[in-house]
Amino acid sequence: MIRKVPAKIDETGKLNPSPSTPEVPCARPMRRVTSDLAQQKLKESRMQKAAERPMPALSALSWVVFCPRTHQKLFGRNEVARQEVASLTKVMTVSTCLRLVDRGVLSLFTVVQVEQDAAWVQGTSAGLAPGDQFTIRELLFALMLPSGNDAAWQLAYSFGKQLFSDKSG
Repeated sequence: MIRKVPAKIDETGKLNPSPSTPEVPCARPMRRVTSDLAQQKLKESRMQKAAERPMPALSALSWVVFCPRTHQKLFGRNEVARQEVASLTKVMTVSTCLRLVDRGVLSLFTVVQVEQDAAWVQGTSAGLAPGDQFTIRELLFALMLPSGNDAAWQLAYSFGKQLFSDKSG
């Protein structure tokens, strides 16, 4: 790190660097050091400020915020009410399944049998019938192309437990 050395101190006690002040290497980098207590107080201050802010307006009939590290529900409203699967949920289902495939937990060619409950899911449907057998790849297409709530439900039901296993990371 390079810093300028002040040439003189003026009559008010302030440093007054000279335009011709040479640049010399600093013996050690200057850094801000904070104690654990100071960091904790800063964190508490930020959390308090966040708690004082009004909640954003939500139009969702129900919602939940879940901590994947502690497996606990943090916040929620009407979270046990049954709702149709929304598009963002479907995108996250695709993303989650593909991550499990990347980690080697699942294969795109794993065959899944459609459960009775998947066939009864309301909303947009890929037309899955109980007992049908599809690969994960086919179910992903059934989820994405016709926006099939039934395919999303079946993928989540079949592989949701993999999210909490040590192998899936």
